[in-house]
Amino acid sequence: MNGDAVGSDAVSGVPVGGVPVGGVPVTGDAVTGAPVGGGALPQTAAWSIARPGTPQDLAQVSLGDHQGVTVATVSGEVDMSSVDRVAGTLTGLSNLAMGLVVDLGAVEYLDSSGISVLHDLAQRLRRRSQMLIIVCPPGSPPRRMLELTALDTQTVVLDELGPAIEAMRSACEEPAGG
Repeated sequence: MNGDAVGSDAVSGVPVGGVPVGGVPVTGDAVTGAPVGGGALPQTAAWSIARPGTPQDLAQVSLGDHQGVTVATVSGEVDMSSVDRVAGTLTGLSNLAMGLVVDLGAVEYLDSSGISVLHDLAQRLRRRSQMLIIVCPPGSPPRRMLELTALDTQTVVLDELGPAIEAMRSACEEPAGG
């Protein structure tokens, strides 16, 4: 232990008193922030606790072109903390695109906020005469959510990416109205 440090909070491990890493003196209780020994807390933050799994890295979305079809590959955990970033990427589709394939094959967790985004996306694309195809492996937790919410009855859900790309290309090659 650093000779200048008084100790550390047993729960967070944040130094209490003395000079922690970074050289900013900590004179308050690590949990409550109350002054220790009558001293005042410094005006700048004296410590920060890094939290792995922040919303920035819970879900990732990448867009790509596969044989002329726009594919959004989503991975990670789509929940209320990451859904805005996912939605922002998915809703940026050009009016000139034939539609969008959303690949959920690498999604580990999908909650109701993610289902809502997919539902809204399907409606938006339908109004613009574009198509949405969702790729999701059978038996996966996200597929179960699609089935429980009946989203699989509102839009095309396929098991693999290859057939989804072919389905999108075929649908767009058909003449209008037939």
